[in-house]
Amino acid sequence: MYGGSNVNGRTFPERKVISIATLTIEISRFQVVINEITIIMLDKGGFISSSSISDIGNTDRNGFLTLSVPQMNICSLRNIGII
Repeated sequence: MYGGSNVNGRTFPERKVISIATLTIEISRFQVVINEITIIMLDKGGFISSSSISDIGNTDRNGFLTLSVPQMNICSLRNIGII
């Protein structure tokens, strides 16, 4: 058996606390930044849980990202300027 708890003979999976951050960005090198954020999120045990991207003229794009990351790593995202 791994992790979790046992109550009255029933085993419950280990619970993980996830923090959610919403990000709005508007830049010309959008895909490069999305790739960088994805790498950082994987490194921190998280992922981009949703995204919406729009062209806003010329080469600029804007987008809304929702990031899901283990709560213990949310401060490290603040420290590197992701949120």
